[in-house]
Amino acid sequence: MIIRLEQENDFPVIYDFTKEAFKTAKVKDGEEQEFVERMRKSENYLPELAFVAEENTQIVGHVLLTKTRITNETRTMDGLILAPLTVRLDQRGKGVGAKLMTKAEQEAEKLGYSVIILIGDPAYYNRYGFEQASQLGIITNLEIPAAYILAKRIDKNDIEDFSGTASIPV
Repeated sequence: MIIRLEQENDFPVIYDFTKEAFKTAKVKDGEEQEFVERMRKSENYLPELAFVAEENTQIVGHVLLTKTRITNETRTMDGLILAPLTVRLDQRGKGVGAKLMTKAEQEAEKLGYSVIILIGDPAYYNRYGFEQASQLGIITNLEIPAAYILAKRIDKNDIEDFSGTASIPV
């Protein structure tokens, strides 16, 4: 399996299998593929943090990290939104998601980011070290149950306090 940066010619394949994969997800809104498209077109898109997993020249997984701001009364800091992590249905349970997560986190840390936030199933993302974002003092601008708003520190040497509101585009 090869993990590489996404390329523009990958976008239609990523769109289709994201739409298909989220049909069976526990936490979804049915628009995940559209969210990926919006994020790519936004000023928060970081092409250096968008990866695909490829097996036998076919894309079998995708992860996208985009920039967000976490603000409170005294400061604003950059964080990342993971949205979404997608693995093709016939490739689940083979470690594709873990390899994509590892690569994305490593590259994000190299670029100086300290925290990743996502909206997803805690039963799935807890295995990657994510916890309720509220445990780090992070809330979002969205009206989503706190149990599904997750976060993970990726740089243990950075600031201790992440408290604030993360802006997640809709």
